[in-house]
Amino acid sequence: RGKMNCVIILPVQSESVEKHAAEELACYLKKISKSKEKPSILSETITGKVNIILSVDKNTACAEEGYILTAGKNTLTIKGRKPLSVLFGVYGLLRNISDIEWVFPGNEGEYFSCSPVLKVTFREKKIEPSFPRRTLNFHAMNSLSHVKDTWDWMVRNHLSIHTLPVICQH
Repeated sequence: RGKMNCVIILPVQSESVEKHAAEELACYLKKISKSKEKPSILSETITGKVNIILSVDKNTACAEEGYILTAGKNTLTIKGRKPLSVLFGVYGLLRNISDIEWVFPGNEGEYFSCSPVLKVTFREKKIEPSFPRRTLNFHAMNSLSHVKDTWDWMVRNHLSIHTLPVICQH
């Protein structure tokens, strides 16, 4: 149980999905490594630490919901064409550096072994979804259901969330 040797780099003008991706990465890095602290989320790189850079670039050479993981000496970049791609990349990275699985929604459904040292074993990985539409449909879902847990579980397993507009008539 030591100190975190990495920081997460997120542009200042990030959208809520990117911020969620950074928070999820920080939370799971702490859990998996059994560190006392989460890695800091900053807007600029830090010398002497591994910088995990989350980057949205619409010109990234991958499918719309795909992502590219690139590892350098002191940097690890998660790049996608849109914020959801980066979120998928965060979960893909966690699967690459650990044995984590999200079997069903909620904390009880996550399984992983703890390791104080997390190793990256690739230089570059390009991941693209096999199907453009990957989702679940919720017909007649109980309003007391844990929808947020289900949505988190879906994106952790690279499923897209498609919601239908709610039409209210008075």
